[in-house]
Amino acid sequence: MLRAVVHAYYADVTAPVVIDSHRGWCSLLPTLAAVFPDTRVICCVRNPAWIVDSTERVVRSNPLQRSSMFTDAPYQTVYDRVDQMQKGPYLGSAFSALREAWFGECSRLIVAVRYESLADRPQATIAELYRVLGEPVFEHDFEHVWHEEPELDSCLGLKGLHSVTSPIQRRSRESILPPELFKHFDDAFWDNPGQNPRGVVVI
Repeated sequence: MLRAVVHAYYADVTAPVVIDSHRGWCSLLPTLAAVFPDTRVICCVRNPAWIVDSTERVVRSNPLQRSSMFTDAPYQTVYDRVDQMQKGPYLGSAFSALREAWFGECSRLIVAVRYESLADRPQATIAELYRVLGEPVFEHDFEHVWHEEPELDSCLGLKGLHSVTSPIQRRSRESILPPELFKHFDDAFWDNPGQNPRGVVVI
């Protein structure tokens, strides 16, 4: 029945490969393994501390707007926003689902792509991803990458949250988070060989 639902949903798609970008798939790996055992879940990973830092920068760049991502409380601070990010789906449940999948019995389905790899070596990183997936390499123009979600960002009250512009590169900066908050979220466990007991592929 589950296979039939998925096939019906993508009935008008003629391509041999379908990419679905929902962040909840990590919490469903046993189901995917049972229904579609050849599925691979591409997990784009970045140190949560820098995700929180980037989000807070966007919040501060929209000082005259209240974001619907956070409760509309007066005198709200970064501590309040970070607490909500940690408890909600934006960061907390997504990170928990990743750890569940990573250490679980179906971790073979995961391919982790590091933010640093993609930012520093986009062409080589994507080529390696295609190799791991067993797909032919598709040419990409990494010098002209652009993405915007103005309607979604407007609804969230966070203009620029989903903005991506060229060139692809990592920009060094100091964190704007209080040191204890940064330390609390500083957990790039995929970079620690001792935290990869099942040998998840990390690019």
